[in-house]
Order: sequence, then structure tokens, then C-alpha cells
Amino acid sequence: YLLAASLRCIIAQRLVRRLCPECRRAEPASEQAAALLGLAPGTLVYEPAGCDACGQTGFKGRVGVFEAVRVDDTIRRLINEGGDEVAIARHAFARSPNLTAAARALVAEGATTPEEAVRITRREQVDG
Repeated sequence: YLLAASLRCIIAQRLVRRLCPECRRAEPASEQAAALLGLAPGTLVYEPAGCDACGQTGFKGRVGVFEAVRVDDTIRRLINEGGDEVAIARHAFARSPNLTAAARALVAEGATTPEEAVRITRREQVDG
């Protein structure tokens, strides 16, 4: 009861490597990466190249990937009734993007690579 009454929001975060803005290069997404991320085959994504600005790594820093779930009356009821994780997650993510969707958005804007997004997507599937 106390948990359901106290929770207002739940936030999850993962970090992915940020592509170097100086040397990233656009390439069509591989079929495998496109399928795993739900992108159209051949979608242009950015890949690391390497330059002096990033120490030849192609990456410079990290960027957070977030998901936030607002704990509403339905989630409170599910918690109080001992609802399972699947039922709670189904309701929570019906209107909120999950980590996979947030990572896909970062790939689409060229902030990170499909491989980085897939890395946290797999972790999400193992955790959840």
C-alpha cells in the first residue's frame, strides 16, 4: 500500500556513446539493425569515422536515454492488487515511450549509432 501511495513517477536511464559531430558519416542502416530498432530498411543512420577531435574513436561523450512512467490510479490499483509486471508495463507504456523508442529517436537524429541503441535494447529485454 505505501509503495503505491508514495510513487508519482518512475524514471529509467541508460547511457549511450555520443557520435562525434565532427566526423560522423551517414550510411544506410544494416538490415539487422533496422529490424531490431524498427527502422525502415536503408534508413540513413550515422556511423563513427574518427578524427583528431575525438581521438580517432568516432565518439565524443555520452548521452542519456530515458523513459518515464507517470504512476496513475490504474498503476496504483495494479500494485495494490499484486498485479504482475507485464500488466503494469502494458498499461504504463501504452501512452509513454520506452527506452527502445527513445534510443531509436537518438539514432534518427544522428546522436548515436544503431549498435549503441541495440545494446541498451537488448539489456532492456533481459531486464524486463
